[in-house]
Amino acid sequence: MTQKFIFKIKKMAYIFHRWIGLISLIFILNFAITGILLNHATGLRLYEKNYSGPLVKLLYPNGTSAFRSFEFGESYLDVLSDKVFLNNNDLNLNLTAPVGFINLFEQELYIFASDEIIFILDYEFNLIERLPVSFFGIDRIDALGVLDDALIVSNQVAYDLNGQVLMDVDLDEIRFAIDSTEVRQDLYSAQTGASISRFNFISDLHSGRILAKFGVLIQDLFAVFLIILSVLGGYLFFSRYSRKP
Repeated sequence: MTQKFIFKIKKMAYIFHRWIGLISLIFILNFAITGILLNHATGLRLYEKNYSGPLVKLLYPNGTSAFRSFEFGESYLDVLSDKVFLNNNDLNLNLTAPVGFINLFEQELYIFASDEIIFILDYEFNLIERLPVSFFGIDRIDALGVLDDALIVSNQVAYDLNGQVLMDVDLDEIRFAIDSTEVRQDLYSAQTGASISRFNFISDLHSGRILAKFGVLIQDLFAVFLIILSVLGGYLFFSRYSRKP
């Protein structure tokens, strides 16, 4: 290759590197800031706080989450727009995609779960522990029930709360909560003003899901831009300093 051709390649590389970096700036900042917030979600109490600003109605026109209710014995768990009510008490916690609820009478514990997190509370509604599904080595929780003690079910496999697989468990013998959504939804029908947990809002910003499939594709596109940016930056760096003195 002639020096003139190499110079043209480097010039084009500089131009692409400059403009791709400039266009990607806002997305780089979004990745970085939301990533830091998600890494410190527990310390910042993002699970326990809601966001109900004007962006919620604008970016979630179909609502943030539907009402769900579970009945176990004489106890009820109601979930409305990420707000959690246990026996009509607002827990100031957030629960997206609830999958179950149980009441361990002897241990005086309430346990409820989304497909990704288990919450354990005492009878005074104090949060004792929050267990992510990664603790059990699974991808999601399908159900929560009782058979002598609390257990979770994922892909037809039962686990205890220590993460141990329970062999020879008949799922038909497990006592699950009753879905009481239709019975209790009128109790909360007057509550409008949708909200979403700050954790879920930031997570949707980070992944692009806040703009549905279109947003995810945009994030993927700019992820490709960042790869190109890195490759061009490496090329320009090494081409500059690899020349002999």
